[in-house]
Amino acid sequence: HWDSCCYDQCTLCEGKGIKWWNEVEYEGEPLNCGEVDAMLYAEETEVGTENCTEIVSSFKGDCCYDYPTTPCDVCTKEDGERHTLMPNEEVDYEESTFTCAEVNNFLSPFESSSDQCE
Repeated sequence: HWDSCCYDQCTLCEGKGIKWWNEVEYEGEPLNCGEVDAMLYAEETEVGTENCTEIVSSFKGDCCYDYPTTPCDVCTKEDGERHTLMPNEEVDYEESTFTCAEVNNFLSPFESSSDQCE
């Protein structure tokens, strides 16, 4: 059943994190990186195909990041004490309103020691 049930899926950020919130333009339409990655899955795009190669090479720079050694986490204090995230609470961040889960995701590509994490 291997050939009938499985395929070698093309993923936008293989082995890396995805900045799902970053907006890019695909075929003249604005999409976020998460939507581009989901499209590859929905269309059953395989590794090695021309479509996979084109999409990955076009968007990996804007959409992918290397996982930090110690990722920024809004619920970890400077002394290392960790609290529990309240994902649905809303906060103001960079002049807009987001949920705490969204803010935590925005910050997760950065090291905990980075300026962005302060």
